[in-house]
Amino acid sequence: PRLSRTASALKACDWDVDRALGVLRLLASRNVSAEVSRGLSESYCVEVLQHSRGDLALAERLLEVHQRFVTTPLAVCAEALRRGDSHASAACSLLEDFRGRVRELVVKAWRSQDDAVREEGAAEQVAYFALEVAEWNPSVAFMAAESFALALLQVRREWNALESRARTRATAYVQSGDGTTEAELAEALTTLDSLDALRSRPVSSISETLRALQDTGMEPMTTARQLWQSGTS
Repeated sequence: PRLSRTASALKACDWDVDRALGVLRLLASRNVSAEVSRGLSESYCVEVLQHSRGDLALAERLLEVHQRFVTTPLAVCAEALRRGDSHASAACSLLEDFRGRVRELVVKAWRSQDDAVREEGAAEQVAYFALEVAEWNPSVAFMAAESFALALLQVRREWNALESRARTRATAYVQSGDGTTEAELAEALTTLDSLDALRSRPVSSISETLRALQDTGMEPMTTARQLWQSGTS
C-alpha cells in the first residue's frame, strides 16, 4: 500500500518528487486522523497543498476546515483560513457566520411576503442550495438565496391553486348527478382520493423543488405544473 501511494503521489504531482513528498507527509501527518487519511486521494492533497502554498502545517488546518465544510470550494476555505489568521476554528466561524447570514436573508424574504415554507429546516435547506449554486461567492449567494426563497413560495402557492381547481372540478362532477356518466363519476372520486392523499405528504421535497426551479430557469409556474404532473400522474 505504501509503495502504491508513493506511485500515486508522484503521478498526481506530474512526477515532481518534492511535491509528491509533501503529499505523502500530509497523508501521514499525525494531525490528520487515520479515518480521514484513508478517505483522501493524492490529487485532492495536491490541491490542498497548492492552496496552502506548500506549507504542511497550513495544509493540515485547511484540511480540517474543509472536512467541516466539505461542499465548500477549497479556495473559499483557504480564504477563510487566511482571514482567520491561519486558525482553523476562526475560519470555520467565518464560514458558519456567512452561512447564517444567507439563512437569515431567506427568512427575511419570506417575512416580506407574510408567508413562509413551514417544513423544519426549510431556511437552512434554501440557504445551503443557494450557497452551492453560488459556490459561496458573496456577490452571488445573497441574491440567489432571495431568488430561490421567493420562487419556492410561488411554487407552493401555484401548487395549492392547482389542487384547489382540481378539487373543485372533481367535486362538481360528484355533486352534479345529471349528465355525469359512471366513468366520469369514478374518475372524479379517484381524483378526490388522490388529492386527499397528497395532503398527507409534502408537495415535493424542498431540494427537489429547488432543483426543478433551476432546471426551468427559475420559472415558478412552469415548475409547479411539472411537479403537479409528476405528483398526480
